[in-house]
Amino acid sequence: MLILLWSITPIWLHINVHGATGSISKRARK
Repeated sequence: MLILLWSITPIWLHINVHGATGSISKRARK
């Protein structure tokens, strides 16, 4: 169970980081 959670974590973590970076980039461009 813990291993499964550890495997899934990076997926949403990457999406979170990607979304945050995109928001900052849009603000910086404007």
